[in-house]
Amino acid sequence: MPTESSAHFSANNLEHEYLPPPYLEIQPGLSLALTHSSELPAAKQDMISFPGDQDFLHLNCILQGNFKAHIKDQAMFYSSGDINMGYSDGEVFHMPADQEFCNLAIMATPEQLWQLAGEELTALNMSEQPHFFVRNAGKNRKAAQAAQQLALQLQQGYYSKLRLHSAVLDYIYWHLTAFKDDNSKDSIYICPREKRQLLEAKEYLLSDLSQPPTIAEIAKQMGMNQCKLKKGFKEMFGSSIYALFQQERMKSAMTLLNKHNVTETAMLLGYSNVSHFSAAFRKQFGLLPREAKRDLAIN
Repeated sequence: MPTESSAHFSANNLEHEYLPPPYLEIQPGLSLALTHSSELPAAKQDMISFPGDQDFLHLNCILQGNFKAHIKDQAMFYSSGDINMGYSDGEVFHMPADQEFCNLAIMATPEQLWQLAGEELTALNMSEQPHFFVRNAGKNRKAAQAAQQLALQLQQGYYSKLRLHSAVLDYIYWHLTAFKDDNSKDSIYICPREKRQLLEAKEYLLSDLSQPPTIAEIAKQMGMNQCKLKKGFKEMFGSSIYALFQQERMKSAMTLLNKHNVTETAMLLGYSNVSHFSAAFRKQFGLLPREAKRDLAIN
């Protein structure tokens, strides 16, 4: 992903100056960005090309959609929930112009990342003076959850600098940990038909956030075996069925708190006990709903 203050995109033999969205500097040498494909310039040809930077290591998480590109001799295809890292060293990216994705990235200078996580990087056999590389850790639930929480703070605008800094460090930890976990032995193949069924299962699951369907109900609706549904769901989305439902439920709660009090929000999401709602909210975001509502009012 590009991180320079400006980059040049080529399409139809024309140069388009692209100014990426503002990057939020956490501290010198450490920045955060949430990038949507809709922010890319329109292209008249099928491919877009742009130079990467030479200053930062990128710790990425695809939050939505798919990202497909190639750089140097590396082909990349990442889907929602994938954790990847790289150092472009100024090499040129080439990507299809019509794809849709949302990516969260931490950009850190090698010096800053080593200062923060030297031991973790040593375990990953990373050099203090990196050369071009691209690595993919696949899906990792905890890293993806940390990325989602960061994205929510940026989108909702309720964060304090201290909480945001803490969340960034949490994301870096789980991101690097994802590369230590060897999950390849546990991966399963999902055929195209089952992928469609799992996408439909996700849509069905999230159609009503006030009342989660049972696994048996989802399996019957999709015509799938319950065991295959659970294993395929976790493989494809990096999360269990109930965990994903709760993540989306709490994301909805954050939005509802803009217009409703805590009790009303709990009731709208199907909670008969406000304390149970508060506990679930705190588990997701690290703060109580009343604290989030207060921060939302301040911002």
